[in-house]
Amino acid sequence: MNYSVKNCIAVVLVLSIIGCGTEYKKPEEAQRQRPITDSKLKQFVKYNGSSIVARHDRGLELKFSFTIDSGYHIQPDNVADENFIKTNFNLKSSPEFTVISYVYEYEPKQWHLDHYGEFMVISNDFSIQLNLAFTNNNNNNRFDLAPFLEGELVYQACDATKCFFPRALAVQWDTKTN
Repeated sequence: MNYSVKNCIAVVLVLSIIGCGTEYKKPEEAQRQRPITDSKLKQFVKYNGSSIVARHDRGLELKFSFTIDSGYHIQPDNVADENFIKTNFNLKSSPEFTVISYVYEYEPKQWHLDHYGEFMVISNDFSIQLNLAFTNNNNNNRFDLAPFLEGELVYQACDATKCFFPRALAVQWDTKTN
């Protein structure tokens, strides 16, 4: 084989390798990707409802309750390693209120993974309590914002052998019945 043919083959191989490569994404960029919400996929977490914990002159506290399927766990809202996808809850914003804080309530369970050692996870039941402040003072002790408040729980479930693609679980709170 002559020299120019070898060079052409080498150039074609290099270009095909470059063209077939995938783009590297940092873990935090990958985490921001929209999670899979296909209803045919197992959710692993069930929404049990919500309730008013306390009413204040300028707002109120809401509690959203969840159950994780037996044999699975999810990461907490703060993770020590950026390779884990933390659980995140967001309430759809409204000009009528501001979310002051999200407090995750759960009994941490210690988990061991060969490459990472010991760390804490959430399993069984957990809840998220939100402290809301009304932006309009005319809403004193009322919650007459809309028929529903909508939120989304984004999490990654794992079992003893693997972790699954992130999921998004929509939640809705009926403001008129509470």
